[in-house]
Amino acid sequence: MYHCKTCSTLSRPNISYKYTCYACDYHTLMSEDMKKHMRKHTGEKPYKCEYCAYSCTQSSALKIHERKHTGDKPYICQQCRDTFSSLYLFRNHLQSHG
Repeated sequence: MYHCKTCSTLSRPNISYKYTCYACDYHTLMSEDMKKHMRKHTGEKPYKCEYCAYSCTQSSALKIHERKHTGDKPYICQQCRDTFSSLYLFRNHLQSHG
């Protein structure tokens, strides 16, 4: 992280971008965003499912995955009462109602 912030040989779109990836063109102002990005290059997957061998790079992805094991479906369609484990699936469903 320190190298991504201080390296003078990495190209930056402008000087306001504090963090520039050493392996690709990604750049950001936020250190947390850079940490998440770097996991793509390092293969680090710190979030591990307590029910199976699944692991991932972001806590939000783990939360959605673990709902498969727990059966939790917090998103409820007010029109037909179908339930969904992820906001993505719920939003796709809402489009079917037009």
